[in-house]
Amino acid sequence: MIQQKNVRTVSAKTGRRLMELTMALAVAAGTVSASPALAALQDDGTGGSSQASPGDCAIVASSVDPARVSIDLESAETGSDATPGPELGDATPVATPAAGDAATPVASPMSAEESSYPVAPLRDELLTTTESLFACLNERTFDTFARLTSDSYRGQLFGSDQPLPADSFIGLAASLPDSDHRVVALDSVDVFDETTVNAEVTYLSAFQQHTAIWTFTRLSVDGIVTWVVENEQRIPVPAAEGMTTISVVFEENGYQVTPAAVIGSDVVLNLNNPTDEDHEALILRFDAGVGANDLLQNTSASLPDGVTLVGQSTVLAGDQGTMFLTGLESGTYTIVDLLPDENGIPHLSSGMVATFRVIV
Repeated sequence: MIQQKNVRTVSAKTGRRLMELTMALAVAAGTVSASPALAALQDDGTGGSSQASPGDCAIVASSVDPARVSIDLESAETGSDATPGPELGDATPVATPAAGDAATPVASPMSAEESSYPVAPLRDELLTTTESLFACLNERTFDTFARLTSDSYRGQLFGSDQPLPADSFIGLAASLPDSDHRVVALDSVDVFDETTVNAEVTYLSAFQQHTAIWTFTRLSVDGIVTWVVENEQRIPVPAAEGMTTISVVFEENGYQVTPAAVIGSDVVLNLNNPTDEDHEALILRFDAGVGANDLLQNTSASLPDGVTLVGQSTVLAGDQGTMFLTGLESGTYTIVDLLPDENGIPHLSSGMVATFRVIV
């Protein structure tokens, strides 16, 4: 990442993160000669629809009233009869999407685990919404995706705690490599108030599994009452007993990877960056005849042919992180850092590359 004499304040880091990530994405996509801000801002979709099936990119109409769920949950817990709750109708809530740091998950006494029946329709509705959201990413229908997410969440998607406006997101997203995103599970739904709920979402991006608390807000989008993702807070994924782990220590010009070979298709990478610079661990799989140098020489708008995206994690200077990779096949996997140094040159050029081998 960009540095100034290797000393930066937190505000300087967050204020410049999107600019730095823009350059990194441009390098990864082979478009470093052109500013991503000038990348094609056209959307690739046809807009939303109130009718959505799992796997379709569309605006999913919400018919479940969280206020009604709250009353049903309270009744289920106390054994009392429910009384009619307020109707939300089609009015847009006064609350606006949050911008800034991710919110801490809100503790609520109304837990799905305490009474699964009243919250089940809401859980199903949130699951359909999340599936539709990921379909928008997979189909590269970025305009619809932007309408269903807040500035705060879109910034988080690019590893930043700075809000990212919709137009800026669409321009940046055009530089993202193709990847498959899908929901693994959506559980632990908590009703916070009549327009806000939390849920624990586990999902895959390429071969990387994430678990996070998502905050949804019920808003009107294009005249349709739907759920909008406000933010997410990642939950660390502890290595299950017997699961294979690899230690990756970031160095000034390389990675220290221990061990260099592991057995098993599910691997947890424990990432440690003791350096004074932000770095990334971009995990790739190369076909025969393709290597890390092809990333720097690439001039296309995507990763070079023969390069498969496996996972990615940015680790700030002095910080740590984890990456859970699942469903890996036997073979060699390469770790690179395409984030730019203080001169705008990818760290890969100075030796930030290493490999590990998986045996299944």
